[in-house]
Parts: sequence; C-alpha cells; structure tokens
Amino acid sequence: MQKILTRGSYPSMMHALVSYPMRKLFTPWLITLIMVTALPPSYAARSVNSDDLQKALALSGAKKYAAASTIFDQWLDQNPDDTDILFHSGFTLHLQAEAEPNDKRSRKLHRIAYERLTKAHKLGCKEVLLPALLNAYDTEGKPLSREFSSSKEAQALMQKGEKAFGSGKLNDALAFYQRALDQDPRNYHATLFIGDIHFNRGQYDDAITWFEKAASIQPHIETAHRYCGDAYAKTKRPQEALAKYIDAFIAEPYNRIPFEMLKRWAAQNQIYLKRRAINLPVPTVEIKDKEMSIGCDPADGALVLLYSLARGKWLSEERAAFFAEDATPRHSLPEERSGLEAVLTFADEASGAELKEELSKWKSAIDTLREVKKAGLLDTFILLDRANQGIAQDYSAYRETNRAELVRYIREIWFGQK
Repeated sequence: MQKILTRGSYPSMMHALVSYPMRKLFTPWLITLIMVTALPPSYAARSVNSDDLQKALALSGAKKYAAASTIFDQWLDQNPDDTDILFHSGFTLHLQAEAEPNDKRSRKLHRIAYERLTKAHKLGCKEVLLPALLNAYDTEGKPLSREFSSSKEAQALMQKGEKAFGSGKLNDALAFYQRALDQDPRNYHATLFIGDIHFNRGQYDDAITWFEKAASIQPHIETAHRYCGDAYAKTKRPQEALAKYIDAFIAEPYNRIPFEMLKRWAAQNQIYLKRRAINLPVPTVEIKDKEMSIGCDPADGALVLLYSLARGKWLSEERAAFFAEDATPRHSLPEERSGLEAVLTFADEASGAELKEELSKWKSAIDTLREVKKAGLLDTFILLDRANQGIAQDYSAYRETNRAELVRYIREIWFGQK
C-alpha cells in the first residue's frame, strides 16, 4: 500500500526537486508516481528493518537527508541489488546534493546518487520518475546546468531562489523569484514557483492565481495546469480540479503523470475511468520502389490484412499530399484513420458465416471504433488511445484546431459524462 505524500508533508523537498528540467514532473498529490512512496508490502515481513526503512523515508521528507541515507546505506550493504531502495537512496542523495552549499560535497553526492539511480534502472526499476532523474545528469554523473531564463540577472536570481527553497527559506526564495520576475516578467518558472510557495503556505486561492498565470505563459507544459488542479482539490472544488487536470493532460498527453492524476481524481470521486485502447494489431506497412510491404502475421486473419492494405493504399495514393517527398517515413494520423475506417466499412458490409466468424474475434475493437466514430471522435481516439511514436507527431497540429474534441473525448468517452 503506497504512502500518499502531499506538498504539505514535503514542502521544501517538493519544490527543490522539481527544478528545471525535472521540476515539471512533480505534484503534491501524485499517488503512484509520488516522489517518495511507501515500501512494497514485502518489506512488512522484515520486522527489524521495515521500521528503519520507513523511518528513512520520513527523515528524507523532513530534509534530514544524511540520516536517511545512513539507513539506506546500511540496507544496501546487505541487499545491494534492491531496486526500490536503490531508487529511494539515489533520490534522497539527489535531494541532499541539491541542498548542499559546499560545491565539492554536492558534486560527490550527485555522483553517488547517479550511480545508484543508474543501477536501479539497469536492474529494472519501473519508477516513472527515474528517467527524469537520470536525465538531470550527464553520462559521467554530473548534474546538468539548468536554464531558467535567457536574462543573466533573472537566471542568477532563480538559482539563488532554488538554493533558498532547498534550504527551507521560503521568504528568501519568494523574494528571489519576485526579483527574477522584475527582470523577466514572463518567466514561466518564477511564476510557477511563486504559486508553489503560496501552495506550501496553504494560500490556495493565491496559488491558483499564480498557477493560472504560469499556464497562460506556457499552455503546452502540463505542470501549471496540474498544480492548479491540486489547489482546487485542496479547496474542495472537484469539478474545477478535473478541468485543470484535463488541461494538463491535453498539454502533454504522452506524459504519464497527467493521466495518473486523472485516475486519482476518478478514484477519489468514485467515477469509473476507462481508456479505449483496442487489441487490433498494428503491422508495419511500407511503400518502397512502388512496392507495398506489410509485416502482417497471417494468424491475425483477414481483418488485420484489410486494415494494413488500406493503410498501404493511403501511402501509395495520398501520402504525397501530406508529406514532402524526402520526409522521413512514419505512421501518421491520416494513414491510421484510413485503416480503421476500412475496418468499420468491412464490419458494416460483411456477410456470410465465415466473415462474421472472423469479425467476432474483433468484436470489442469494432464496438469501440463504432462508438468513437459515431461521436465524431475517431481522430481523437487515435491520438489519445492508439498513438505510437509516429502518430504522436500529429498531435500538436490537431490540438491547435480541435481542443474541444480533446476535452469532449476525455469527458464523454473516458469518464462517460454527457
């Protein structure tokens, strides 16, 4: 059972960790993606060490990083390949390094943190935040520099603000961020972090004002929207919170964290949330030298072959109208739409016992496609529930002119709201 930690539980730690470029990943009410989670149930049986490990988590939350690290170190001496503790230890060391004023000591702590996080990754740690932590370092374990502003004055003030916040000096941090805004009035991070300080102080309406301002500066970054949803949730305004979580998801739909917040909101409000992924395979389809190549498994049957052929037909006849001749080939939204529309046409027109038996294997997928097609949301379904790396590249352009459809899809198709 995971331990839910709010910003209130970890005020300065929450803020210090999400420094650019990682800071945008963190939120106070994140359940499965929270920065410091409870230890897995398997630890409960280890009565001698379980209490110590839980104490280490609490110490880390109280910014007593050295004490927490001592416990983690002792555990890792006995269990060097424990991925969970490697992650928690590396995370705590990262926090300690961020707050450490001595540069030499900070570099050493960062190096050890990187080593443990890298080992956790190699051993298969699935923490969603692990990639972001690793991306904060170069390949030698040195922390990457953070650019908050193109203004040298604002950049220096932001760095001072981060140090102050990491040390729990909220008043000083706030002053630095406000001075940074004087130098760079549309600085997203300063605006966001000022709101975060208000949130930490329980000044939720003020936090909302600042988060909304930050969101207006960078509408396609999910953090400010999500933080605003957290503040609305704190003030018992669930519908306003949901609207902001939806905004966060629309800003970055392929980032796992905004969706986790939607799931969390649904669970808290006892509402069923169901994504509409379908089990229809996605074979590779290529056109080279005017020849079509399909990586289709014959065992998948006629419907999958038809879907693949329809995509190939689009590539042969229509791709040139969408892509430059020398553009790198990729799976695209209109290609996928052509394939799925062919599936629906086949399903509607098929006759004969053999064909109907073939369609019965894909009934769930066909029902879903009919549902979203009838709602006028087939493209939205493809982008939100069926996108691969290629299709995802069409999302930004779609969002520019179809934001209402994205909101409607989440509310109507996922949440069942009409």
